[in-house]
Amino acid sequence: MNRHLLLSTSLVPLLAGVFGGSPASATCAITGTTTGISCVGGSISSANATLGDGTGHAGSVTLSGAGAAWTDTGEVSVGRGGGVGSISVSNGASLTTRRLALSTGSWEPGSGGQGSLVVTGPQTVWTNTGGVDIARTAGSTGSLTISNGATAYIRDTGIYTGAGAEITIKDAGTHVEIGDPTNWNAGAWMSPGGGTINVLNGAYLYASGIYVGPGGSDLTTMTIAGKGTVVDTDQRIYVGGQNGVRDVDPMNGNGVLNVTDGAVVTSGTVGAGMDPHSQGQINLSGSGSRLWAKANPAQGILGNFYVGYNGSGTVVVSNGGEIRADNEVRIGYASDGQGVLAVGAASGSVAAAPGKITAPRIVFGDGLGQLVFNHTSSNYTLASDIVGSGAIKAIAGTTILTGDSSRFTGTVDVTGGILTMSGVIAATMTVQNGAVLSGSGTVGSVDAQAGSTIAPGNSPGTLTVSGNYHQASGSIYQAELVPGSTVSDRVAVGGTATIDNGAILNVSRYGAGPYALDARYTVLSATGGVSGGYTLTGDTFVSTFYMLVASSDPTHVYVSAAQTRGFTDAAGTTNQRAAASRLQSLASSNSLRSAVAMSSTDGAARAAFDQVSGEAYASAKTALLDDSRFVREATTQQLLSVRSGPDTSVWTRGYGSWAKADGDGNATGVRRNTGGILFGADGEVFNALRLGVVGGHGYTSISLDGGRGSVSGDTYSIGAYGGGNWNAVALSLGVNHAWHDLTSSRNVALAGFADRLVADYNARTTQVYGDVGYNIELGRAALQPFAGVAYVNLNSSGFVEKGGAAALTSASDTIDATFTTLGLRAKGTFEVGAVALTANGMVGWRHTLNHVTPTATNAFAGSSAFTVSGVPLAQDVAVFEAGLGSALTPTAAISVNYSGQVGNSICDQGVRANLRVTF
Repeated sequence: MNRHLLLSTSLVPLLAGVFGGSPASATCAITGTTTGISCVGGSISSANATLGDGTGHAGSVTLSGAGAAWTDTGEVSVGRGGGVGSISVSNGASLTTRRLALSTGSWEPGSGGQGSLVVTGPQTVWTNTGGVDIARTAGSTGSLTISNGATAYIRDTGIYTGAGAEITIKDAGTHVEIGDPTNWNAGAWMSPGGGTINVLNGAYLYASGIYVGPGGSDLTTMTIAGKGTVVDTDQRIYVGGQNGVRDVDPMNGNGVLNVTDGAVVTSGTVGAGMDPHSQGQINLSGSGSRLWAKANPAQGILGNFYVGYNGSGTVVVSNGGEIRADNEVRIGYASDGQGVLAVGAASGSVAAAPGKITAPRIVFGDGLGQLVFNHTSSNYTLASDIVGSGAIKAIAGTTILTGDSSRFTGTVDVTGGILTMSGVIAATMTVQNGAVLSGSGTVGSVDAQAGSTIAPGNSPGTLTVSGNYHQASGSIYQAELVPGSTVSDRVAVGGTATIDNGAILNVSRYGAGPYALDARYTVLSATGGVSGGYTLTGDTFVSTFYMLVASSDPTHVYVSAAQTRGFTDAAGTTNQRAAASRLQSLASSNSLRSAVAMSSTDGAARAAFDQVSGEAYASAKTALLDDSRFVREATTQQLLSVRSGPDTSVWTRGYGSWAKADGDGNATGVRRNTGGILFGADGEVFNALRLGVVGGHGYTSISLDGGRGSVSGDTYSIGAYGGGNWNAVALSLGVNHAWHDLTSSRNVALAGFADRLVADYNARTTQVYGDVGYNIELGRAALQPFAGVAYVNLNSSGFVEKGGAAALTSASDTIDATFTTLGLRAKGTFEVGAVALTANGMVGWRHTLNHVTPTATNAFAGSSAFTVSGVPLAQDVAVFEAGLGSALTPTAAISVNYSGQVGNSICDQGVRANLRVTF
């Protein structure tokens, strides 16, 4: 019988005053079309009840406040047969039902309807002991909401839904138990066969087991989300299917489980796509989110996580979420199973941040299984062992496999990103265009396709290939080499290695420093043999003379340093080429040769050739030949300054000179400082002819520009001279011999090499010379056009430098030069006060007849001799003097002269001071 009524009852506790206030009243309200219920004293007791029975009818019950309660011992139908019904339990009220249907129950005739139950608020309790149906008949809808700290106990059977169902369990403090967590045998199930289930915002749900889409094709979506949200199940969570073998419908389950935003879900067994012809998808996302297949040894539960047990299952773990299995993750486990476990995103989707897989093993079963890495991390690590025969796909991101997967005999397809092997895997590895295979682990075999990269090692290391290895044209082997050692990346192949024409070996330097000249790196070995070869690219530079080159023998591929340019190819001058050719001839183990060979640029090599050439010994000869003029100038000046007569003159001259000779593009420039003192005596022997002797000591030092060495030494000389004036003709002649005690110093400073070199050696200079002039008297002044010639011969001894590998042996040598001078001398007397002064000057042109360029013939220890040239003697120079003299006494006179010579490549300036005494 249907009744249309409104009943309400309020109870005010008699003890309210004791607690200092009045609590909320207990309210029971019944509206609309209901049967089998009435409110008595704020509560309802019933055996069977309906709310909203039949099309066009609606009924509701509202229970609110502590003490408001409804207990039904039979069946409660809410919204039956097309009707609309609702129950609201809140604010501490309680509801106890045995069997509850939200819409037409599956045990009832008819179908359709719309039923809802809301349980909300702290201390609000719903208890059910006989099962809950929600929208299980055609055309029905039903909703269950438990929220805001309410509690629900579904102690027997559980909750079953159809396509029109919506279940929401939410909010912190909300506590729902489906089954008895203290009694394993008192199981009850959350088994939604359609609709949506949401556990949100810190709510807690316990169930003996959860089946998301246990049968049929209706999609069931369960979302567990929010930090603090916890779902525990003792036995299982299956998404798509119910027992692994049920096969009675065209589709035996269709479910999606989302665990997101820090929610934690624990179950003895977890599976997606359990039954034949079922499909299930699990999405794990968000930091702190976890789905854990937790072992329970007391009940014989191992803690397995199935991805496609006997149906089609997909699990995507992303954005910091975690799936965990205490025993194994099993993919495509039974013969009809098809499973995909994706890290980051599924194949075909945009890569996403990865989640985590924590399991001792990932096992591929008898079905079809894939493990997909499609993520954005640069260092994602999977430590699980991988077992079975399935497919691993690396699509994006850097994935590091560290487990022992020696029992995985399937395939690995690297289509993008980087797959790094640190563990062992027995699979065939196919590396596609744009993808990278790296690491120092072990793989079964490798097929590197065009555009792929093989990058062994962990900077550096060895990638071991137990089977065969193939690199296609256009593929790249990226090898790191450690400079100064033989350590490098390596591919160690147990079978054959086939390198197609056009395959690239790209090398890079790991660490600082240069490659060694004798470097030899083994970058590939193959027990079964190597066929083909690489095109070498990358950082192959060793020095300006050496490059890395690839080579092979029947079972190895090497990268070795080899000389690709001769030393003379870098030389820019004759001297440099001479030194370079002999350096090239030295043994490769010679430290000097090695240092030069390591020159980083042609410029550095040229500087090295200049440093080691011994050019200073040639330029020293130029300076000695040029300095021979000091004694000629002194004796000629002496003869010009003395009067004819029987008197005898004793004289001395001190001199100093500073010169800079420019280089000629072969030899470098030279700076020369010299100084000394000469002593002489002469007298008339007959008919105005004067003869005399001269001797002296000088010191000369030269230094070459660019730090190419220096030579210094003492000079001791002795000679004879003579001449006189006959009418207007003046003649002077002389011969002189000088001994030179010389010391050289050179520093060779190259990258990785330093040597200080010194030598002591001797030289002798012999010269003969003459000068003829014509005097033109002009009162107190006189002019003298003149012409002079001098022949100078220089002999240098051989010697061996003291030092290291750069020490030279220099051969003895003789060189000569002939100088001619044309010029005009002038002198005049005048008084300054009571002092009579004599002014003199000279301008002239000196010419070297035989284009003299001194050379030195040197040799390194272990090489043949080579010849280098010094700075040449200036071919033509302007010479000049200017000075003043005065008689100190009738028999003594002094004079001071400035002298110089200037040419195209030389500038020389000097000072002379003379003292003459006659008696």
